[in-house]
Amino acid sequence: MTLKTGFRYFCFICASLLATQVLAQNMSGWSDKTVCRLVNSGGGQEHIEEAASRGLDCKSSTVKSSAVSSSSTKVDPLDALTIPDNWQPIKNQRVFDQERRAVKLGMSNRGRSEQYKMFAKQCYNIMSNFNDNLLYFWKNQNSLEKQSSVNGDNSVFKPNVSNCLNYYANLPGVLGETPKELMQLLEMWAQEDTFSLPKNPAGGGYSTIVYGKIGTLTVLATYYALYYDEFQYSAAQRELVDDYLTTFLLNVNTKARIKSGSKQCDPARLSSLAKDQIDDTVDPDSCGSTVWKTMTAQLLLGLRLNNEEVFKKGIANTQYQLNFFDKEGTFVTWANKGASSMQYTGDLPTFLGLLTEIFATIDYDFMAHKIPNGLSIKQVMDRQVDIYQDHKLIWKYAKTQTSAYKGVPTKEFLTWSSEEALDLAGTNLKILVREMARYVDTYRPDLQSLRDQNYVFMDGRGQHIDVLGSFHAIEPYKLYEANTKDTGSILDIETISLQWQKEHTKEGLASWLKSIKWKGSLEDALSLDGSLGDDVLADGVYALTYGWISAFNGKVRKRSMDKFTVLNGIITHEAKPSSRDPVLSQRESMEFEMNNGVITAIGTLQYNPDQPLEKTTFKGVVGTGILIGTITDRDIVTLHLTKW
Repeated sequence: MTLKTGFRYFCFICASLLATQVLAQNMSGWSDKTVCRLVNSGGGQEHIEEAASRGLDCKSSTVKSSAVSSSSTKVDPLDALTIPDNWQPIKNQRVFDQERRAVKLGMSNRGRSEQYKMFAKQCYNIMSNFNDNLLYFWKNQNSLEKQSSVNGDNSVFKPNVSNCLNYYANLPGVLGETPKELMQLLEMWAQEDTFSLPKNPAGGGYSTIVYGKIGTLTVLATYYALYYDEFQYSAAQRELVDDYLTTFLLNVNTKARIKSGSKQCDPARLSSLAKDQIDDTVDPDSCGSTVWKTMTAQLLLGLRLNNEEVFKKGIANTQYQLNFFDKEGTFVTWANKGASSMQYTGDLPTFLGLLTEIFATIDYDFMAHKIPNGLSIKQVMDRQVDIYQDHKLIWKYAKTQTSAYKGVPTKEFLTWSSEEALDLAGTNLKILVREMARYVDTYRPDLQSLRDQNYVFMDGRGQHIDVLGSFHAIEPYKLYEANTKDTGSILDIETISLQWQKEHTKEGLASWLKSIKWKGSLEDALSLDGSLGDDVLADGVYALTYGWISAFNGKVRKRSMDKFTVLNGIITHEAKPSSRDPVLSQRESMEFEMNNGVITAIGTLQYNPDQPLEKTTFKGVVGTGILIGTITDRDIVTLHLTKW
C-alpha cells in the first residue's frame, strides 16, 4: 500500500467514524452494505444493533453483527442462546400457586381487594377507550404526574391510563387469577389495532403517546406470556392475540422511537448521558423503562410461542440496555431524576431479578454474565444493594437535575436518610431481597434474614407498596421459588413437615404450643412418634378447637369449636354452629382415623374468605391433644382436643 493510498484509507475511516457520531440516530435510510461496512470497521453498538434488527450477517473475520458485545469483538454468550424444545416457565406449579396465593392473601389483608373492585368499571372503560384517554393524559400530564411524585398523595386515586395499567398489573395479584377483563381487553385491542404507534415524531404528544402505548402493551404482554394458559380463548381468539402481540414486538424498535429534535442514547457518551438527558438533547425513553419492558415481553413471549425472531429481539434489547450501567454498576438513565432518582432506581432489582429468572429457564446463569464495561450482573446487583443502603451514592447523577422533578426540589434528596429515601420511593430492602432472591441465596448470606417473608405490605409511612405495578405485572420471586423448590409431600411418614413455612409462622406455632401448656419441644409436637402419646384415645367428651396461624404475620387465631366424643375407640364428631371460619358445613365434612398411635383428621376447609376451599390434613400423636397441618397459603392450622 502506498502512502497516498494509506492516507486515503485513513481519511475514509475517520469519515466513517465521524458519520457514526453524527448519523447514528437515524439509520432507516442506510443501505445494508453501509451498515455492514460500519460494523466491520469497528463501529459502535448502534450499528451492530441495526444490523441485528435487519437480520444481517456482516461476515467480518473478527466481528459478526449479532455476536459482539458493545465494547469489544468478543463473542457475547447471549447470542448463542436459543429456545429449548418443550420450554416450560414453571417447574413446580404447586409451589408457584402457593406463592401466588400468598400474594393474594397479603394484598387482601391490606384492604386492596375492595379498593380495586371499586375502580374496576372505571378502569375498564378507560382502557377500552385507550387512545382517547391517552390523549387526555397527555394534555393533563403535569398535574397527573405530580400524584406519582415522591411526596404525592397516593390516597387520591383518580383513574387514568397510567394508574389503570397499575390496576391491571395488580388485579391478578388481588384475585389470585387472571381477570376476564384483561382477556377481553387484549382481544379488543388486537381487533381494533389500538396500539399502532404514531409516525410523526414532531407531532403533538408524540413522546407521551409512544411511551404510553409501548409501556402498557409490553407489560401486559409479559403477563400474557407467563400466564398464557389462563387466557381461555378460542382458537381464533388465540391466533388473533398471538399474532397482534408478535407483530407489535417484532416492529416496535423501542429505542429508536424518539421525539423530533432529540437523539438516541449513545453508549459511547455514557459519561455525559445524565446531562444530555437533562438538556433534552437525548431522549431518556430510548434507554429507559420502555426498553426494559419491551425486552422482557420479547424474551418471554418469544419463549412461550417458540418464536426465535421475537426472542432474539429481546436478546438484542438486553445487550443494548446493559450499556447504560456505569463502571460501578449504577444505571445512569434512572439515577438523574433529582429527588425521584431512588423512585426510578428502585425498579431495577425487579428487572434484574426477572431477567435472571427468565434466562434460568433456559439454563443460562445471567448473574455471571458480563456487561460491556466488564462488570458481572452479580456485581451490578451488589451495587443496587449498596445504593439501597446509601442512596447518596447516586447523588452525582441526581444533582444534574437542577429543576424540581415532578415538583420536588432536587436538594431534598440530601435531607433524607436512606430509610426515608426508600420509603418515599415506595420500596425497601426487603423488596430488593424478594425480587433478587436467587442472588441473595447464592451470594448474600448477610441478607438471608430478610428472606423470611411472603409479601411486603407497608412502607415506613404506612402507605401501600406495590411490587406489581405499571413496570412489572409478574414477579421474579414466584418464578425462582417454583423453579428451585421441590415440595415433595406436605406430610411425610415420620414428621409433620413445615419446610415451606416462614420462620415467623413457626414461631407462632411455638407460641401456641406454649399457650396450651405443651411440655415438649416443637420437634416433639411435629414428630409422629407414637411413643410420645398413648395407643388409644381415652373415652370421653372433648372440645375440638380449630386454630389458625397466619403466614401473613405469624399471629395465632382461635377459630370454631366442635364436640368430639370417643367411646370404645369409636369417634363421633359433632360440628357446632359458629360465626367463625371454617363454617359449619365445612366442618361437618371432617373425618378422623387412629392408626399405630397416630391420629389423622381430614376435611375440606377454608380459614379465610380470600383462601381457596381446600382439602386439609391434620396429624398428631394420640393422647397429646395436638393435631397440626399446613395449607397452601403457608399457614399452619391446628386442632386442639381438651376436656369438654
